[in-house]
Amino acid sequence: MNAGKVGFKGHGRDHGRDKENGFSRGGREQRADREQGNSHGRSRDFGSSRGNEHGGAHGHQHNKENNRDGGFNRASKFAAMNAREAAYKVLMDFHTGRGELEKIIDYLFEKANINPKDKRLAFEISYGVLRNKRYLDYVIDQYLDEKLMGEIELRLAIQIALYQILFLDKIPVHAAVNESVDLMKIAKETRKFSGAVNGILRKLIENKKEVTKIPESMDKTERLSIEFSHPDWLIHRWNEQYGTGKTKKLLKWNNSKPTNFIRWNSLAVPQKAFESDIASLTETSPQGTGFEKRYYRVHDHIMPADISAFKAGACTVQSPSSGWPVAMLDCKSGDIVLDVASAPGGKTTLIAELIGKDGLVVACDTNAKRMNMVQENATRLKVADRIIPILMDGAHVAITKFFDAILLDAPCSGTGVIQRHPDSRWIRKEQDIATVVKIQAAMLESSATLVKKGGVLVYSTCSLEREENQAQVENFLKNHPEFELQNASDYADRKFVDVNGYLVITPHDHNLDGMFAARMVRTRTPYESNA
Repeated sequence: MNAGKVGFKGHGRDHGRDKENGFSRGGREQRADREQGNSHGRSRDFGSSRGNEHGGAHGHQHNKENNRDGGFNRASKFAAMNAREAAYKVLMDFHTGRGELEKIIDYLFEKANINPKDKRLAFEISYGVLRNKRYLDYVIDQYLDEKLMGEIELRLAIQIALYQILFLDKIPVHAAVNESVDLMKIAKETRKFSGAVNGILRKLIENKKEVTKIPESMDKTERLSIEFSHPDWLIHRWNEQYGTGKTKKLLKWNNSKPTNFIRWNSLAVPQKAFESDIASLTETSPQGTGFEKRYYRVHDHIMPADISAFKAGACTVQSPSSGWPVAMLDCKSGDIVLDVASAPGGKTTLIAELIGKDGLVVACDTNAKRMNMVQENATRLKVADRIIPILMDGAHVAITKFFDAILLDAPCSGTGVIQRHPDSRWIRKEQDIATVVKIQAAMLESSATLVKKGGVLVYSTCSLEREENQAQVENFLKNHPEFELQNASDYADRKFVDVNGYLVITPHDHNLDGMFAARMVRTRTPYESNA
């Protein structure tokens, strides 16, 4: 099918949903090329400043000119690298604003000569340092001279060693120290720091027990912020929303390592045969979970792209939380469905499975490269003939068609998936939530005009914030009496549904990625009376 035959047209007008605004799309899909289970799709986060969310005595500015590369100049940056060199390069690029952590790693691993074992360690160190950044800085700053506080190269070298010493018990202490000292010897401009790196690390090791303690007398918020390496504003917000006990559980979850899930493709292979194929990838005999028992947890060290079933299109990589908004669409064979913010295509391809060969999914996104990802995934999963991709901004939808169902998996703050994106906590700012709420509202208004009478609109995010979730839906329903909220428990697991009928998955309660979704049905046109 082509867009013209079914009455679709699109334009590329950008309402700020793309890379430039930095907002996360709801339910970010796990990536298939991760070295470990620490992935959930592209990482669109707030702002551009790096590493300055310290607060208190640790609020020093780590950023310098964006042309600093820590000794890896343009000519040599893709030479052979060991694990620490790769991690140092990744963290330097992140802290100097050259991109999001995930994209920096993807690019470096593709271009540089790094063996698989070193890739895994570099990945572990890069994510681990940012996951524990404020705590590492708290320890480091006890021995770092004031005049060296702003030297990012030195700080990163110490962070890399200290993370290994405190959190990776299989790394010899002497190896961690020596490698970080050697990092400073790579470039002429950082050689002067090699002695300081060695001296500070030696002191920290000698006084490890004392320097790693956080005083009980410290302010509660600051203590949690240091212990779990989160910005103060998030802890204040979550304390008010959940209370101290649940906030601490959430912080612990965010600092734990994510797990990998794959989603079975029902069009490719019978489920029993699929379970047999992946038996060696799971800790116990494969047991499906989530929507229609389609999701399987696999070993964290496995690269999904190397799984034969993945290559054959028998599965894709997706968190179970991401399946429930699709379940709430209640797709039927032959349905015409709009996925407003579709990239990278995890939910799009699941919808395509459910609507049968006579159905159609119109998949929209503003980014051509990301739309290519939708098409690539659709082709691999053998549903490309059921999907029409359109480059279009969801806040200004230019389509002349009414749909049976619409999924608006909206851009959001992504606070429900910080576990998978530890860098995001240092990028976004609290005031950015108000900005994304406006974008979400505009997209809801636009999407609502395309739902046919009796049709369904599902709104979802991977945020934990009420302004983006319950309040957003309440405001929409107040202004659109032609829509009615339906209880999610008729379509999703009841344990995830709150008293108001919303799907609310919270990491600290369910040990899953955060997810919110609301199902609304259009009961009449805007011109019909309520009678």
